[in-house]
Formats: sequence, structure tokens, C-alpha cells
Amino acid sequence: VPISTADGVFIHDWVKDHRLCETLEIGLAIGASAASILSAHQGIHVCIDPYQEKHYLNIGVKNLDRLGYGDRVQFHQDLSCNVLPRLYSEKAKFDFIFIDGDHRFDSIFVDFYFSDLLLADNGYILFHDSWMRSTQLVASFVRNNRNNYKQIHRAGLNLILFQKVGENK
Repeated sequence: VPISTADGVFIHDWVKDHRLCETLEIGLAIGASAASILSAHQGIHVCIDPYQEKHYLNIGVKNLDRLGYGDRVQFHQDLSCNVLPRLYSEKAKFDFIFIDGDHRFDSIFVDFYFSDLLLADNGYILFHDSWMRSTQLVASFVRNNRNNYKQIHRAGLNLILFQKVGENK
């Protein structure tokens, strides 16, 4: 299910207002959230989606090309559990990461774990599908076990936003 229009506007405005330009997204689908992010900055946007071709017939990639963003997308058609460690080994850093891939608890948790390693200080991690128990459990873990994250309560109804504010102690 693509993001809602309201969530897309929130993402666009947050990225633009905070001048975030090193962005990563787990789960591309039809490209709605990627378009919201790309329209808010001029940098490269990294997208990960192992099912883009098989389940979506590459519609997300095609939509981004149609919108003129194709040259600013670094697309990885692979599982996030494979791509994220590779990005970490390449010393990649991001100031905004949107997690909206596999919605099972273990996958969201692994995505958060590696996203934390990739996230710059004062950067943001945004979770989609906050209504799902698995997303709520990972967000609860972050709130209760990671004192270097603070939750931002202005996120949309289907979003949970955290800011990394230092090292975990």
C-alpha cells in the first residue's frame, strides 16, 4: 500500500525544512515516498526493494524516471539485510532513512539496527505503517533501549519519527 497523500506531504516538508540531502529508503513499491523525498532535495536518493521487478513490474523505478528523478536514484534490487551492511562497509552516511520494507518484526528490527549504523548524528529515521504491531514493537524498543534517540511527535498518523541525538550510553 503506498503512502497516503498526507504522509507524502509530511515527508516532503520534513526533508525540505530540515535540509536533509543524504537519504535512503527501504521499500520502493510504486515510488510515491521516493518522489516525496526527491522533490524535497537535489541529492542522490538510495532505494532498496528486492521485489520491485517481481511484484511491482518496476513501476516505482519507471515512475521516478517519468518524474525526471531517475538520474538521482541509486536503486538496489536486493534484500535490505544484504544492502545495508554493504553500505555500512562503504562508510555511507545518511541524514534521513525511511523504513517501509518487509513489515515483519525481525526485518524491521534488522533494518533499524543497520540504519542506526548508517545514520549521521542528528539524522532522522522514519517508520511507516505505525498501526502494525511489528512497527510498534520496534518503536517501543527504540524508545526504551536507545537513549540516543528521541521521538518526534509531529509525524503523521501512519508514521513514527525518531532523531538520533548522539551515542547510545
